[in-house]
Amino acid sequence: LTTAEAPTAGEVRWFGQRARPGPALLRRLGVAGDAPVHFEELTGEQNVYFFARQYRVPPAEARERMDKLLTWCGLQESRDLRVAEYSLGMRRRLSIVEALLHLPDLILMDEPTLGLDHLGAADLAARLRAEAERGAALVLATNDAALAERTCDRVLFLSGGRVVNEEKVGGAPLARLFRRATGTALASVRAGAPCPPRSPSASSWSSASGAGRCWSKWRSRLSSASLC
Repeated sequence: LTTAEAPTAGEVRWFGQRARPGPALLRRLGVAGDAPVHFEELTGEQNVYFFARQYRVPPAEARERMDKLLTWCGLQESRDLRVAEYSLGMRRRLSIVEALLHLPDLILMDEPTLGLDHLGAADLAARLRAEAERGAALVLATNDAALAERTCDRVLFLSGGRVVNEEKVGGAPLARLFRRATGTALASVRAGAPCPPRSPSASSWSSASGAGRCWSKWRSRLSSASLC
């Protein structure tokens, strides 16, 4: 999907054109993989600024957006630490900042809530809805049913690598729909779990209401998945 590898068959089309490697396409993509990759000896701020400049974001604009996003994701006080000192959750949040800072038209994220606590996952869902509302399309791969329900408007269920059903989000819980489509229970996923109240002292990410158009891929630990 990111054009990093050539497809073995078929083709991928983004923005009405066949996806081909090159700066024109890559500057429109925001990518956060399942295993965050950073320059370990650079600070969090230096990593974010490096990627912003690779996306041709002007310096002053890059710093302004960086300040807002690092504050939003709770990394403001850790921005001057080397990434080598970051925890898994901090690395995950930093990769999300790097994926969003240049205001991409298409956002690709693989397991974006991995390493995040429950509150962080809920705030990420709100942020992704805001990105969809400004017009971005999102492709998410996640085993977090609650994230899919909060963020997506359409779901394709995959089992054994094949599409077995398509549903709109907003009706029955995804786990129930998946079991109806495949006969398999998602025992490892509790869909739609309520978010506990945030304590006044907890760091806050920005929030947004409403759900825009997005595409998401939802996988259980059993080799099953959904794409919305």
